[in-house]
Amino acid sequence: MKRILGPLDKRKKTSRCQACAKRRIKCEGGEPCVYCTRTGKVCQQQPVEETAVRFVVARAAAPATSSSLPAQIIKQADIVYLDYFKTFIQRFNITLDFGSVGDDLVPLVGNSVALRHVAVAIGALEASRRGSITPPGRQSPRLVAFTAYGSSIQALQRQISTDKLAYGEDMLWGTFLLGVFERMTREAYLQLLAGTSADGWAKHMVSGTSYLLQLSGPDQPMPSLRQKLFDGFRVLEVYRSVLYGVPTFLSQQPWLDVYHQGTPQCDDAEENRPLEAMLQLLLRASSFALRIEQTPEAFRPHDPVLDTIAIEGLELEQEMIRWLDYSPYGRAVESPCLRVTIINWHATRLFHHLNFSYYSCWEFRTIPMLQQYEIDLHVNSILQESDTVISDGIIPGIMLLFPLRMAGACATDNLVVQKIMGILGRVHHTGFIVSDLIKADIQALWMHKLFLNQGGGAADDMWTKSTSSMSGSF
Repeated sequence: MKRILGPLDKRKKTSRCQACAKRRIKCEGGEPCVYCTRTGKVCQQQPVEETAVRFVVARAAAPATSSSLPAQIIKQADIVYLDYFKTFIQRFNITLDFGSVGDDLVPLVGNSVALRHVAVAIGALEASRRGSITPPGRQSPRLVAFTAYGSSIQALQRQISTDKLAYGEDMLWGTFLLGVFERMTREAYLQLLAGTSADGWAKHMVSGTSYLLQLSGPDQPMPSLRQKLFDGFRVLEVYRSVLYGVPTFLSQQPWLDVYHQGTPQCDDAEENRPLEAMLQLLLRASSFALRIEQTPEAFRPHDPVLDTIAIEGLELEQEMIRWLDYSPYGRAVESPCLRVTIINWHATRLFHHLNFSYYSCWEFRTIPMLQQYEIDLHVNSILQESDTVISDGIIPGIMLLFPLRMAGACATDNLVVQKIMGILGRVHHTGFIVSDLIKADIQALWMHKLFLNQGGGAADDMWTKSTSSMSGSF
């Protein structure tokens, strides 16, 4: 093999022919060499390696544009938003088991267009709330959220029109999660109220999920995933019934039986029993105002129906008081689930009081009434416990809207009202923009109270109108 010599190397340049190099022997030189002459081979020199330096002109590559990216890479944004969706579900602990449904929903999200779109919508909204950075050329997370929200509604409408899998798990979860999305965005909720009737499919969690659950019936065994949905839906539906002052199918006996057979919502049965009892008390309390309104005002002072209502109201009040005997309220309340239950107990006492104190037809009857110091105690307890729940961040702020609304209805001090507004503002920052509507309702009610205190007129229908307006907020 050719030996490369430096410019100052005084040695002779020597080389072997191809035959000698192949045999790895010394080539004697000459042409042909001694070895090739003796063996009769063709004596050929090895090719000379070129050692000169070559200069190559390099050109910078043109920068890639977003339009040149493959479509499947752009779609990776959906995966990011689905991760945000799973994060949201993990902290949406309306029941203790609900936060664990994220992994169970993965197969449904992968197979259902409508459910996938609403999952992306919630995930994008969560990303927007957390200040996610939008890469150049991409849509903002908030725009993605509303686009996916609209796509999910369209997909559900197509699914309904074709009557395929109308009672499937994906349809149930799709309608439920659309309702959750609408409570996270004020724009979607206002569009919802402006563009549809109460009986339409657009009120997704109210009409859609309720309708599908009733179609499947209370006697059908519930798979684990549907049971978790039913437990979560039940909590929010009870709140809705209380705020609207309207009956709910959950108060029917067949569904009450399902209610008792549901999966535990707290860590153990001891904690679960008070929560179950609390939800039933809320359901029963929501029926009194409606029953009173069904009696013509002129007949109320002497109608025996109202005698019965007054007696039942007192009985329910005693049940609320006895509830403390079966609750863990006497010991330190460390479980977030129990803490929310206690908050709702205070709110239910206030709600039950307002349902009776508003009407003036009880002159010769004994009704559930709270003294002012008792009202103040319930209001302060709601504020104290709600502040702890928001600080812990384990229970979603939507669970506090009804209690805070009751505290706002009964507050008599401006400082207390400002504390309520502050907690509602923190609920807003946890992702539930619908709290702004509760704030506006409390502000209007407080201004009305100030007007009355200044001699502006009689409190004609303050509680009824306020209850009617706040009902749309949930």
